[in-house]
Amino acid sequence: TAGIDQAQEAARGTGLEVIPGIEINTDWEETEVHLLGYYIEYNSQSLQNTL
Repeated sequence: TAGIDQAQEAARGTGLEVIPGIEINTDWEETEVHLLGYYIEYNSQSLQNTL
């Protein structure tokens, strides 16, 4: 989540939208799984503690 604030600031006035997101990779039954989360509450202390 580091850098989201900076990316949003850099995009301001450009017509680009920065979508706060996260990707968590794991393996499940011999399969690689990528969990994607969009529009997350990236400033959440609970999320930061978990990461």
